Amino acid sequence: MKKRVIFIGLLAGLVGVGEVMAACPGTKQIQTAGTAVSEVNSVNFTGFNLPERKSVTIGRLRFSSTRALTPTQVAAAFANLKDGADSGAGTGGNYSGRLSGWSSGGVDGSLNILFTSSNTGDVSRIDVSASGSATPKVTEVIKGSTSTVTLSSLLTGNTVCVGSSGNWAAQEFHKSSGTLTDWKKGANDPVDKTSDVGTWSISGSGTGSVVSYSYTGSGPTAYTVYDNGNGSYSFCNGSTETVASKIVAGQVGC
Repeated sequence: MKKRVIFIGLLAGLVGVGEVMAACPGTKQIQTAGTAVSEVNSVNFTGFNLPERKSVTIGRLRFSSTRALTPTQVAAAFANLKDGADSGAGTGGNYSGRLSGWSSGGVDGSLNILFTSSNTGDVSRIDVSASGSATPKVTEVIKGSTSTVTLSSLLTGNTVCVGSSGNWAAQEFHKSSGTLTDWKKGANDPVDKTSDVGTWSISGSGTGSVVSYSYTGSGPTAYTVYDNGNGSYSFCNGSTETVASKIVAGQVGC
């Protein structure tokens, strides 16, 4: 079901409406302190044929073939596994050992499977080996490190841009004093010039970290903030998601 994204001041007073397929992502939350994330490795099975009576081991879980297997069949043996799994949906072979320290997702159209570390912070890449000369290729997708980006460093002294070029719904500068100032059409515009529109503050910790906005005529509303990984950020309040297309340094027009 589609949820509506309401573009408002930053977050108050209707200006325009867009739509996304889902509201409020569940990962990459920006918190009040740097947070460690789980490492994600991609294992690609393209071109990896497993001959009869050969084996491949990923994260200490081994699959040994009883007949020749295609890359698609080998990938299926390691898809959708929980940490500690000693078997999966593989056919044409037998399992031994257990998947240790990782869980896996499904197989995508390019024969990639994402393996997510069960621990946060830096870990070694998932161990992949095979009894033949070739092995599936491992790529680090997300490095498991502690992020230095915090809600304070993301917002303080910076302008949050909602909308797009030529159609900015909000260009709100977050003063260190807690004042929220909308750039509008600039300080010298005779009709719609830069002005203070409310206040902002940060509270909570961990996944309870929020930024609260109070606009003229309305009480405070709290939002969790997520990095979408493409330069944009989502400000989420329940089922409502306001997407900031970018956040830029200083008090400027977007």
